[in-house]
Amino acid sequence: MITFFPHQFWFQFSKLPNLYFLVTGIIQLIPGLSTTGTYTTILPLLFFLLFTVAREGWDDWRRYRQDKVENGKMAKVLGGSQGQLKFSISSAAKKFGKEVGKVIWKSGEHAISKARSSTSHGRDQPREDTFSINNAASDSSPWKKVEWVHVKVGDIVELSRDEEVPADIVMLHADGRDGVAYVETMALDGETNLKSRYPVPQLKCGTLDELSCCNAHFVVEDPNLDLYDFHGKVTVDGTTLPLTLSNVIFRGSIVRNTAQVIGMVINTGEECKIRMNASKNPEAKSPAIQKMTNRVVILLAVFVVLLASGCTVGYVVWKRDFERHAWYLENATVRMIDIFIAFAIMFNNLIPLALYISLELIKFAQFLLLHDVEMYDEASNTPMVSNTQNIYENLGQVTHILSDKTGTLTENVMKLRKMTVGGEIWTHKEKGVDDEADSVKANETTKRSTDVRISSLADDGGRVARKSTAGNTPRITLEVPSAPQRPSLSIYFSNEQTKKADNIIEYIQTHPRTALSEKLRFFILSLAICHTCFPEAQNSGKTGFQAASPDELALVEAAQDLGYLLIDRTTQTITILTPPTGPNTGTRDDYEVLNIIEFSSKRKQHIVEFASDGLRTLVFGYRYLSQEEYDTWASQHHAATTSLTNRQEQIEAVAEQIEQNLELAGATGIEDKLQDGVAETITKLQRANIKISILTGDKRETAINIAHSAGICKIFSEIIILDGTDTMISAQMSSAVEKLDAGQVAHSVLVIDGQTLVEVEANDMLKDVFYSLLLRVDSTICTRAYPSQKALLVKRIRTLSPKSITLAIGDGGNDIAMIQEAHVGIGISGKEGLQAARVADYSIAQFRFLQRLLLVHGHWLYLRTAKFILLTFWKEMLFYTVQALYQKWNGYTGTSLFESWSLAVWNTLFTALPVMIPGIFEQDLSAETLLEVPELYAYGQTNQGFNMKKYWWWMFMATCEAVLIYFMVYGLYGQAYMSDQGLFAIGDLGFSICVVFINVKLLIIDYTHKTWIPIFSCLLTISGWEAGWDGIEKIHY
Repeated sequence: MITFFPHQFWFQFSKLPNLYFLVTGIIQLIPGLSTTGTYTTILPLLFFLLFTVAREGWDDWRRYRQDKVENGKMAKVLGGSQGQLKFSISSAAKKFGKEVGKVIWKSGEHAISKARSSTSHGRDQPREDTFSINNAASDSSPWKKVEWVHVKVGDIVELSRDEEVPADIVMLHADGRDGVAYVETMALDGETNLKSRYPVPQLKCGTLDELSCCNAHFVVEDPNLDLYDFHGKVTVDGTTLPLTLSNVIFRGSIVRNTAQVIGMVINTGEECKIRMNASKNPEAKSPAIQKMTNRVVILLAVFVVLLASGCTVGYVVWKRDFERHAWYLENATVRMIDIFIAFAIMFNNLIPLALYISLELIKFAQFLLLHDVEMYDEASNTPMVSNTQNIYENLGQVTHILSDKTGTLTENVMKLRKMTVGGEIWTHKEKGVDDEADSVKANETTKRSTDVRISSLADDGGRVARKSTAGNTPRITLEVPSAPQRPSLSIYFSNEQTKKADNIIEYIQTHPRTALSEKLRFFILSLAICHTCFPEAQNSGKTGFQAASPDELALVEAAQDLGYLLIDRTTQTITILTPPTGPNTGTRDDYEVLNIIEFSSKRKQHIVEFASDGLRTLVFGYRYLSQEEYDTWASQHHAATTSLTNRQEQIEAVAEQIEQNLELAGATGIEDKLQDGVAETITKLQRANIKISILTGDKRETAINIAHSAGICKIFSEIIILDGTDTMISAQMSSAVEKLDAGQVAHSVLVIDGQTLVEVEANDMLKDVFYSLLLRVDSTICTRAYPSQKALLVKRIRTLSPKSITLAIGDGGNDIAMIQEAHVGIGISGKEGLQAARVADYSIAQFRFLQRLLLVHGHWLYLRTAKFILLTFWKEMLFYTVQALYQKWNGYTGTSLFESWSLAVWNTLFTALPVMIPGIFEQDLSAETLLEVPELYAYGQTNQGFNMKKYWWWMFMATCEAVLIYFMVYGLYGQAYMSDQGLFAIGDLGFSICVVFINVKLLIIDYTHKTWIPIFSCLLTISGWEAGWDGIEKIHY
């Protein structure tokens, strides 16, 4: 509170219009200078500022409460009131390349050395706590609850299932199966699939005794933005081991399916990955129409100076020709500076203070009317929410939409819909789902270009597995994500009639010895064992699965539907219950997991393209290995995974050695279901000339498939994929630019990943060409993008295309940066929580509501605001032109034609409704028309509501109408008021005509959406003047 008011008043008066009105109001208070009253400017200004500061105070208090809630969350930290171990902070030299100094934890020596210590506010606050390591010796638990704001580097924290991670931590222990913990990272990378994390095996820290006996020295990298890589090392009992991404959990993650996780804090506050990727101190957003308004204000300021100067010269001429010859004006000469100031005060409302005051009230009324029941999601009981009132008109001028994918466009619910084995196509429907609800038609073929990865693992890598009960020669199968060649798949996805997967078990049982039955059994078995899922008993008694990937879950559930049920899993074995091949022949088989080759984007380059239904397509391959071949490869794989240098490159090289000479087992098509109405919404937005792009942390082929399904990529789209070396990228972009310039491309989509974007940003030549291409293409897909990269792309579009209006929409914490960077930020209040919805300008429950928000409400809001601004300028020009014309008849002395108190309430009582009612209720077209004809959205994109051409036309009309009004008054004067020849009479007549004319013109003649509201407002204002204020004034005068 101490700093709020000074800061606010400084902020308010740093705005040029407010400063102008303040100076004018102060001058007006000086006796003898103003001819229009003393308080006609300062009182409305103070009212406006108090209203604005109160609203800012409310917003600031709301943000303070949100911060307090976040910082006030509780975490369990190892420490207590009694004990022997001490936490201390000491500086340490950097020891790991660019990386931070040592973070040492030596519980055996009863000390922890922490190189950094910062709260969520980034402050270094050393502390010393002691705690007991012997639970039995203490009456209280050694784990104490600490607010997040007090969690510091080096603290040992305990996390439970479904608990948020308060800081970046390195894992010491996990109570999950085989020491593996599963975390949800939606707030970080937008992916809803669970990630597996585990501690370094040599760390035994499951109990307090083990913690106290462990001697470990951690060295970790400096805080940075990279969400997909981590470098560090730990020395345990003299043995140095690498720390990788699999050993750390970042703040913003949520522990899932794991009872307990213990970790040590390595980054807190602003040094956490999620905060490093967030926008720091985002600028306050302003409506695009404000730029045009500011230009007009500057023109009017110049005009006021010129008008005051012209009237001052007029007085000089009048004094020379008349005043000095008039005996009754002897010694009545006024100084030129006083005359100039008097005219400047008189005409200052040509720059209408009422514009800013009324606009605040209009925005509040628009806020109330924006709660449309058509944008209410009944399923989640979520209405549309407006978190800001400043930029409503931007909703009607959007040119670029940049959208997250998972949870924004899709429901992230994967289902197996098609598979092919032995040249036959099989369609699969989830049990209990009506065929009519199936979004994939069995006989429908669509000519879409879809990326297909040779993989059996739903994005998680290959598994080398061996059946434990095999004979002397072990049978080893390998399912891999790449192949050296491009085998033709036309025989699998042909125009032949497809078959239902429900009949597979029946076919295998009735034809057990056919070649197709063998292939089907082998393929379904592959679905059942090639994954990282764990079975889990549900409350209903059925078997559910813990899955690190929704693709994996879809494949395992499909295998279950087909009779192959995963019933148990450890780190070394998988147990499958297979269906009977005859009466009472069901078997339980155990398979040994030898190795896991993690999926990586580098090994997805060998793809096959074929026409499909926009499904995520996975191809299963296998290869038989001898024991000698496997042993040789396994030793190389172990060396690569434990290497401290170039680890990922070595793993890729070793994986490439074994992923050769594969045989094709079959293929699957998985549907990543779009949210309801997404495709229709995107089609309409594209018709509205809005460019739509996808910015996602997900993989390339997934994003392209979704782009096809959503209609962002068309059947005829030219997909430009940027990848490879700088030379290759340059050639790819040059070729694309040439095609676009030649008009050879009907619809273009640019695809780039986060790593390639880093390389482009580092090369000035590539950067210029890339962003030139980015602005030319119809859509862009950026995959594997960090949150900061999403914000960067938004910022580049804003900078390179100043006339564009960007809209960013997402639902996770990883979308916050781009939401804050865009002109308009939309948050989806969905499965990823409310992080994005809370900081966004507006939040909606479903992407489909975006079409009504933009095409209907956006159009109306722009129309209303533009019309309000234009009409406000018009009425002020009309009124004060009448005042200016009168100056010729009073010798340019600055005498006001109108009574001062009437002037004070002119904008408040008698011309407020004529401009505010159109600004709140005007509708040029119905909602149905705007939705059916999205092309009408161009009205706002091309600034048709308020532009300089339209402004000058309305000012010309105002001038002509003012001339007619003034000389009408001049002609009527002496006839309408025969008994009163004073100044009040002529001024009162002119004031009355202006009130009637402005109200009738704006609320009746020029008003489109005629209802009882404008008619009632017109009658109310005119009767309030004639029967109320004017009647009282006549009695007074």
